[in-house]
Amino acid sequence: TMALALCILTVVLGVGLYLLAPRLRAAKPLYAFLGKIGPERGYELILEGVLGFARWQTRILQNGYLRNYVLTVGGFTVLLLLWLLPRNDFTVDWSRMVPTSVLGVTVCALIIASALMACFATSRFAAILALGVVGLGVAIIFFLFGAPDLAMTQILVETLTLVLFVLAFQRLPLLKEFSSVSTRVRDAVLALIFGGVMTVLVLVAFHFKSSTAPISEYMGENSLPLAYGRNVVNVILVDFRALDTLGEITVLAIAALGVFAMLKLRPSTKTKGDQP
Repeated sequence: TMALALCILTVVLGVGLYLLAPRLRAAKPLYAFLGKIGPERGYELILEGVLGFARWQTRILQNGYLRNYVLTVGGFTVLLLLWLLPRNDFTVDWSRMVPTSVLGVTVCALIIASALMACFATSRFAAILALGVVGLGVAIIFFLFGAPDLAMTQILVETLTLVLFVLAFQRLPLLKEFSSVSTRVRDAVLALIFGGVMTVLVLVAFHFKSSTAPISEYMGENSLPLAYGRNVVNVILVDFRALDTLGEITVLAIAALGVFAMLKLRPSTKTKGDQP
């Protein structure tokens, strides 16, 4: 049978290799040369290359600097969107845009001015105040466009964050410039490109939104058959966007805990001689 034939062949080859053992040992230099170019050496080179690439990408992508992480994520997002956006054929219907108002333009201008002030501020306190103005301006935008729940959450979190930043940063040393001019210019250019790409992305999303039925019609038609509720607003909050509502409740609860903790803060009355 085939199995018996293979067994006999194995025995014959084993005996032959045993008889040729002295000659094989004499050709050891040839084996050493073949070992340098053989499959084993190829495997070792591939493994060394993989480990070297891992060390290189770790130094580049996982270097411990938050700014580099933001640059990597933002840059890759911009490249991906610049590659995908031209593939979508869309036109913006400017007639469907919300008409501009003096209050809206003023708030947007204030947000832009505050963001620039935060970038060029020479003290942490001024930068914190500028960021606070940006956050409150965003809350006003939410309110103007019919999202009072988001506006309330934004105001509470922004106020708490502002207070915590002031309490924490007052113990830190003064601001210093560690980045070169070229680095700051690079960061500014990437930030402007990222903002522009996000603006185009919003316009693309608005195009798809305007070309289909409004989501409000879907909510009104399916509130009763899918969620068994006649109050559309309640159904939206607790069914259709339940996770979003849960997130807002969590944010408000954390803000409330932060405010409660700050109200309980009391200056220490112990002296050096007091026992702990």
